Amino acid sequence: LHIPWDTVDDYAALAEHARDRGLAVGAINANTFQNDAYRLGSVCHPEAAVRRKALDHLMACVDIMDATGS
Repeated sequence: LHIPWDTVDDYAALAEHARDRGLAVGAINANTFQNDAYRLGSVCHPEAAVRRKALDHLMACVDIMDATGS
């Protein structure tokens, strides 16, 4: 899944839906390039607020990994 492009309301249900069909969520890809705020970088951006935004997004992706078993 590419986050935020493939965002759903319930990741555990998505993982179950995949398992029921013999599939699995194999990877969660964080998008830290599309947002204009990241044009000078994301986690290495010179501005602390942009670094925080990127880190929050990455940690949200970790939560999605936990929910999907990825």
